[in-house]
Amino acid sequence: MPLKLALPLTALFFLQCAGGYTPPSANPTVFTYDIPLAKTALFAKSSATLKDLGYTFVVEDPELGQIRTTPQAYRFTAGDCDCGEWYRKPEVLDKATALRIEIILSIREGGIDFSTKYSAEHRNTAGKIDRRPECVSLGQLEKQLVDAIVAKKLD
Repeated sequence: MPLKLALPLTALFFLQCAGGYTPPSANPTVFTYDIPLAKTALFAKSSATLKDLGYTFVVEDPELGQIRTTPQAYRFTAGDCDCGEWYRKPEVLDKATALRIEIILSIREGGIDFSTKYSAEHRNTAGKIDRRPECVSLGQLEKQLVDAIVAKKLD
């Protein structure tokens, strides 16, 4: 192979290989929402809303105002969370990446603090997990859940 062709091909190869995984650009955040309701009412609405959506709980403590869900499979969009990129393709859009979410609520008089923990696993063509990208919420799911909690009618 002539040297004139070999050098650009070698440079292209190294540029392609250097891409790999890029971590999320977003930072983990606790999303805080002020809702003018008593702690007991907020807790009841939050618990009922999450149960209606199919979530199960690891922790459900009305006295402490704590709810923590079990990790649940969820199909996210690029607007929901940032899991970084693999060769400039968002991990969250890769169908071989399975995402799970765990929701943690701290309920207080007049408000809710949301923390969401994401776990992701990417499977290669052989079905083996080849990477576990880090994921960070962008706040869309939390906002949708708060809207559903506020709208929830209790019996």
